[in-house]
Amino acid sequence: MKRYLWVGMVMWLAFCSLSNAENLHFATKVTPPFAWETKGRAEGPLVDVLKAICKRGQFNCVVEVMPWHRGLTMAANGELGGAFPQTTGLPEREKLFYMTEPIVQTAYAVFGNTATHIVFHQGRDLAGHTLLVAGPSGSLATVEQTVHDLKLAGVKVQVVRNNITVLKMLAAQRYGVDTLTVMNRDDAQSLIEEYKVKNVKWLGDLKPIYYSIGLSRRKVSPDVAQRFLKITHDLLSDGSVSIILKQAGLKSTMPQ
Repeated sequence: MKRYLWVGMVMWLAFCSLSNAENLHFATKVTPPFAWETKGRAEGPLVDVLKAICKRGQFNCVVEVMPWHRGLTMAANGELGGAFPQTTGLPEREKLFYMTEPIVQTAYAVFGNTATHIVFHQGRDLAGHTLLVAGPSGSLATVEQTVHDLKLAGVKVQVVRNNITVLKMLAAQRYGVDTLTVMNRDDAQSLIEEYKVKNVKWLGDLKPIYYSIGLSRRKVSPDVAQRFLKITHDLLSDGSVSIILKQAGLKSTMPQ
């Protein structure tokens, strides 16, 4: 009889543990090679990193792929628990989200048509050119900030719906052979390969960027957020994140 009571107590405690686990609903966007959607499911190395964090922290996590502006707005308003990938170093984002340490490093890069003779070394080399940039996005914010900070003259920015459209317009010389774009380097190279875009080449990196995971300050309690951030730090430090990202050809901010 005592044995059955003991087994029953263990099962009850396990049930209570599961029912008390924190439920976290995240939004992400289609940004290969970081995250994408397959048959209605979110997949990709950043999704795998999130799953590893949730498993160690015993969080009940759900990831939904949706248009970035909608997902980011819902998370900021407290309708969702968080959103990723988040570009680090944006003060306006940090007011709305608890941000993990940077998880993956990449860069905003400049791409042009293969027929262009433009040589890119630094931000000042963008002066006088038309730039096709997807927006709203971190790429657009970076271009606007670069133009402002460097007081670049003659820069014309054409905002386009998404990155693949930008690359196709660039390849077709829609605005001329010397039109350029700025976008995430790994994202661009993945799209070029996936959609077999020809006549587009990398010209150089404009600015290093780092992606993290953001937890909604309106939805997630400070205690839960700090535990999530601590687990992320531990997984970065012990090399778990590096292993996940390396399998996808990406670089962790704490490579082992």
